[in-house]
Amino acid sequence: MMLTLEKLCSAEGFSSIRDEWQTLHASLSPAVPFTSPLWNELWWKHCRKNSVLSKDELLLTVLRSEGGRLVGVAPMVRTHRPAVGPVRLREVQFFGADPNVTEIRGVVCDPKEQEHVIDQLCQFLHRSGLRWNWVRWQGIRSEGYAVPRRPDCSDAFLWTRQVPDYFVDLPATWAVFEKGLTSRVRKKLRACHRELDRDGHKFELKVDQTPQDVHSAMDTFYRLHKERIKVRSYDVFLKPGPRKFLSEYCREMAKREQLRVFSIVIDGAVVATRIGFLFGEELYLYHSGNDVQWDRYSIMTVLLGEIFRYSIQAGLKRVNLSTGNDRSKTRWRPSEILYTDGVELPNGLWPLVAYSFYEFLRLRGNTQPLAQLKAYLTNSRSPDSGAFDLGAPRSCATD
Repeated sequence: MMLTLEKLCSAEGFSSIRDEWQTLHASLSPAVPFTSPLWNELWWKHCRKNSVLSKDELLLTVLRSEGGRLVGVAPMVRTHRPAVGPVRLREVQFFGADPNVTEIRGVVCDPKEQEHVIDQLCQFLHRSGLRWNWVRWQGIRSEGYAVPRRPDCSDAFLWTRQVPDYFVDLPATWAVFEKGLTSRVRKKLRACHRELDRDGHKFELKVDQTPQDVHSAMDTFYRLHKERIKVRSYDVFLKPGPRKFLSEYCREMAKREQLRVFSIVIDGAVVATRIGFLFGEELYLYHSGNDVQWDRYSIMTVLLGEIFRYSIQAGLKRVNLSTGNDRSKTRWRPSEILYTDGVELPNGLWPLVAYSFYEFLRLRGNTQPLAQLKAYLTNSRSPDSGAFDLGAPRSCATD
C-alpha cells in the first residue's frame, strides 16, 4: 500500500486534522496520552525551543492511504543549533525532547502498520530536500523480538536505547487481583497497612477529577513531586514550559472527564499523589510525588494498591504503570511492551564523529556515544560501502 504524505509547517495544521487524529489515537491500545492530538498540540505551544541557541521548526507529517484514510501522524521537528548562522547542527526528531515529560515518542499509527509507515516516512524525509545531520527514530514498538527492523532507507544507523512500558490487565474483583500477586507483594501491602494502623495513622484515598479541583491538586502535585525527585533526579517541572504544559493538559483532561489525581490523605494532609489519565476503560499513570517523611511506610506502594482497588471498582480493564523498569512496577506482574530508539546518520566518518561528541556533551559526560564511535572505528565494514547497524540498544529506566 502506497501512502500519500503531507507536511504541515504551521500550528494551524493541528486543527485541520484534530478530529481524525483523535479517532486514530482512541483506536490504539495500550492507551497512552502521548499519541493524542491534545498532548502534541500543547507540547508545541509550551515546550518548543525558540532561542538564539536552539530553535524548533515544525515538521508535522500526515500519512494517508490511497482512499484518504488517516494512517499515521508524525509529530516531528527540525531543531537548529544555533538558530541562525552558516554553521549549525540540524536534528530531526519527534515531539518531546525531554523523555521525562513525553515518556514515549514516535509515529502515531496502528502497530500493525508501523513498519510500513516508518519506511514511507523515511523515504519522504530523504526525498524532501531537508538538510539534516541526523534523524532520531523513536518509539519503534517491538512486537515479539528484541530489536525491531530499522527504517529500510537509512544510511548509517545506531540503536540507542529501549524503553519498557508496563501495564496490568485487571480482573473483575479485588480478591482475584490480590490472589494473582506474589506472596511477597501481598505481605508487603498488608505490612504497610498494619504499620500505619499500629502508629495510629488512618488514611483515605482522595480522587480529584473536576475542573474545580485541578488548581489545588496540581499545586500539591508540584510540591510533592519536587520533594520526591530532589533525592533522586532532576525535576523537569521546575521549568516554566513543562509546568505550564502539564497544568493546561490536566485542565483540558478534567473538562473531558479524563483526569484522575489520586492522593493519600492522612490527618487532613496529602502525603502522596499520582496523576492518572483515563482513556475509555484504560488508566495511564503519570508522574507522582510524596512527602519523604512517609517513605518508611512505603506510602507510594500503599497509593498504587489503592489505585488498583479504585480501578477495579470503577470497572476499568487496564492500568498502565508508565515507562521504566524499576521494582515499583515489575512487582505487580505486568505485561511489557518495548519501545526502541535509534539514530540515522549520513554515511561516512564525520557525521558519526559530530553526533558522538554532541551526545557526549548533551549527556554530560556519558561515554556511551564515544564507545559507539570506537566500535565503529574498529568495525571491519566501512560505512561508506552501505547501510550498517552499530550497537545494541541499552535499556532505560525512567521515573
